[in-house]
Amino acid sequence: MTSHWNILEKTKNEYLKQVGHYPDFNKLNMYCVAHFSSVIEGASLTFRETWRLLDEGITPSRPEKHVSMVIDHFNALMYAFRLAFRKEKLTLQHLEKINSFINRRTGETGICPNTQTFYDTAEGQLRTYGAFTMMDDGSRKDYLHPHDVRDETKLLLKNIHQGLTNYSSFEKVNQLSFQAHYDMTRIHPFGEGNGRTARLVMNYIQYYHGYPLSFILSRDRDSYDASLDATDRTSDLKHFETFMMKASLNAFRQGIETLKPSKEYKNPLYER
Repeated sequence: MTSHWNILEKTKNEYLKQVGHYPDFNKLNMYCVAHFSSVIEGASLTFRETWRLLDEGITPSRPEKHVSMVIDHFNALMYAFRLAFRKEKLTLQHLEKINSFINRRTGETGICPNTQTFYDTAEGQLRTYGAFTMMDDGSRKDYLHPHDVRDETKLLLKNIHQGLTNYSSFEKVNQLSFQAHYDMTRIHPFGEGNGRTARLVMNYIQYYHGYPLSFILSRDRDSYDASLDATDRTSDLKHFETFMMKASLNAFRQGIETLKPSKEYKNPLYER
């Protein structure tokens, strides 16, 4: 596995050398994160449309919910970045605020079947009710019992803080970020936006130590879901870690190709 990390780090260095030609690289990287994380959840914008939306305020002719997802994810990313830049410990309150940003325009309201209390997913509240997903094969995947959500989430945040304190190498920091990403999806602490929140927690960890942000290209979506399912079934993180290494490698390589000096920086060629 270490040899795979060596390949990824070498490609990362080549990527950083390539993007060093562009003063607005950080903006491009953030737009990629907001775009691809939203597309994974069903947003229909092209990358060019996301660029114009976030950079120029031009709203595309797409469903309002899809546009809102991109804007909300970008705002959540900005908040997570500020925390990481200031080296702030990620607390439960911070995590809830990240999730509330993600659901700001698309959240749902209702009555919790367990507590009979009102909920609003745009407020970033930890869920107090059961949650499940129907799988492609017809089986039902149940998430963590609501009684365990708070304690498991706090334990995850404790592990993130310890890891950020103890690790600084590219390999260790990214291993920590991938582990946190998976654990967030396993715990499923919120009513909505768990996948997007998990990916932002991963990006918070990476940015904390100044490493490029991982994002998952549209073409890798099915493999992403399969790696999460395989890790659920086997309790072996290698499935998800291996996928995230490949996904990061794909993103780095596409970035290198897109940002060659012969390309126009304001005309990015990322796929949808």
